[in-house]
Amino acid sequence: MASIGVGSRVRETQVRRNIVFERIVAGVSRTDTARSVGHQAVELANELGADLHLVSSYEPHESKERPVERHLSALLDSLAASTRGPVQTYLLPGDPAEAILQIAGQVDADLIVVGNKGMQGTRRVLGSVPNTLTHRSSCSVLVLATT
Repeated sequence: MASIGVGSRVRETQVRRNIVFERIVAGVSRTDTARSVGHQAVELANELGADLHLVSSYEPHESKERPVERHLSALLDSLAASTRGPVQTYLLPGDPAEAILQIAGQVDADLIVVGNKGMQGTRRVLGSVPNTLTHRSSCSVLVLATT
């Protein structure tokens, strides 16, 4: 919540009511940078009182390697445990950007939160999760500096 001045409880309440983001979708993965996104998304959801939807994906061929799924599931559960408000987790096979867009559409997200991994060099030209989301999302996208 934004500080508006000492003793201005009424104004703080008014600011909270005007916040647009009620449903946040965050893309997380096994990387340290994506884990950081998860933690920051939890903090944001806690601060705004927003519902949080944590999304992770894996390559379908990885599903044979159950440790990948278990690791991602444990990560999602850990992040969810630190959220004060409503939270749901999703572990989907396939492309990360597609998984995030799918869930964002299903929950009518107001905001998608992802890290900036892949936003430099050739990946920026050829495509990356943040790049795809900023071009195809129907809601706001917050790209956090994680690299």
